[in-house]
Amino acid sequence: MGNSSKERCLSVNADMHLPVQDGETFAAYVEQVLVPELGAELIAVEADQIDPVAMHRLGPGRIVADGDIGSLTVFLDRLVADVQERMRDLAGLVYPTTPVTAPLVEDVLTPATAVSFTSQVLSLTRVANAYGLTACSIPLPQMQGKLPIGIDVAASAGGDRQCLGLACVIEAALAR
Repeated sequence: MGNSSKERCLSVNADMHLPVQDGETFAAYVEQVLVPELGAELIAVEADQIDPVAMHRLGPGRIVADGDIGSLTVFLDRLVADVQERMRDLAGLVYPTTPVTAPLVEDVLTPATAVSFTSQVLSLTRVANAYGLTACSIPLPQMQGKLPIGIDVAASAGGDRQCLGLACVIEAALAR
């Protein structure tokens, strides 16, 4: 029986000797692409003018060696292809929009706490972004005195109609 996606992911990371953990690969890739796009010199010169949370999030992209960006791109392309293959026979995915409730502002004032919260909030929805899926969020009917919650629906890349169709069916079922 084959390895699970997580095992393959960890194996590929170990083979590539990347300085990132499994769950941080996509984040490091995005930041590694953003740093050259924005310009490392500009970031260094204007660091005090850039939002501290944004600077903190750019950090992992600055620790990936230049030669590893190509390896990351190949690795992520393989993951996207694998997910697309697995999605082939599925109508879509349905999952909670976020696994946590919003904190008080005073609980996320430092870059580290803000980034930690952002990572938690995006932990479920980032999957669709990382794997190139089409996705949308559906607010669930709010219960009296409760915080609003929602669910996400994702379909294969380019499956906009499929994704919106699933969302409409779910929304109609919830309205009953």
